[in-house]
Amino acid sequence: MHCAPADLGGLTPLEFQAKVLADVQLPPQIVMRHATPHFAHVFGDDGYASAYWSYLWADALVSDAVDAFKHAPGGMYDSDTAKRFFDCILSRGNTLDPAEGFRRFRGRDVDQHALLVKRGFA
Repeated sequence: MHCAPADLGGLTPLEFQAKVLADVQLPPQIVMRHATPHFAHVFGDDGYASAYWSYLWADALVSDAVDAFKHAPGGMYDSDTAKRFFDCILSRGNTLDPAEGFRRFRGRDVDQHALLVKRGFA
């Protein structure tokens, strides 16, 4: 909600948020995970605004990597998956493009589905 005060129809940001939620008839069972005040720092400077997406992408990478373990025969402690994770990602440091390391680990690019599942959207 990065708006000028005039764009809010004379409402405070929290009043505007409440109005929008009422307008879309958000069911009470769906709680606001990130309300307007949680994002004040995003608009403070350009640094965090751009870094926020890096955090989100890191969460997508982690979620997809964890998914590999969840679906492995040995679960979260599957030794073959752990070795592949170590060989393709952890042991490489900055000697390999991280996207290529992930591709070698998973056999494909990142799939955001695991992140959506983690966050309760799928």
